[in-house]
Amino acid sequence: MKVDYAIYPTLLNNFYWYKVDPFGKWQELIDKCNRVKTELAPEQLKGVNFEDIINRTLDGEIVEHEYGDIVEKVATKLINHHKQQDYISAVVKTNHGKVMLYGFVDYSYPFKYIDLKTTEKYRFGKYEKSNQHGGYMLINYLNGGQIKDFHYLVTDFKDMYIESYQPTMEIFDKFIFNLLEFIDWLEVNKKHITDDKIFGNIKS
Repeated sequence: MKVDYAIYPTLLNNFYWYKVDPFGKWQELIDKCNRVKTELAPEQLKGVNFEDIINRTLDGEIVEHEYGDIVEKVATKLINHHKQQDYISAVVKTNHGKVMLYGFVDYSYPFKYIDLKTTEKYRFGKYEKSNQHGGYMLINYLNGGQIKDFHYLVTDFKDMYIESYQPTMEIFDKFIFNLLEFIDWLEVNKKHITDDKIFGNIKS
């Protein structure tokens, strides 16, 4: 199916931070649209390393690390997942055209998705404005799926927290509103965007 746009939900998170700081975040958002590789910040590298340790632990490896019992605590919550880095996609019809939504779910189950997050400091509701739960649950809904919960499994490397969301029309409507607002921004800034996949040029 030919589509007008191809967008992944986490890109809308970058758009959110751009709206908070449009001058400081404009180039960063353009780079994200163009898939420019940038050096990870220390806290991002720490998170990537932690997730790698979790995945290797789930694969049965005995991994040396500095994080203590929290690795076992997190891995235990994920041990029965069906798929890891599960690619999902769906096309949503909007008044801006057909949009292919796509992304990778960290850990998928028959009735829930789990996204692993690391942070230096956690407060409840930290991910309420994230577009991941709305986007991924909408993809599942459009595909006739049965996902009933989206969990952010969060660790500050000392303790573990679970932030949960359920698919509702209110959440879907908020996501679509953000999506359409982002598409308006894409059209205004089209001359700066070199990766044309975002404009629906998807190679089979």
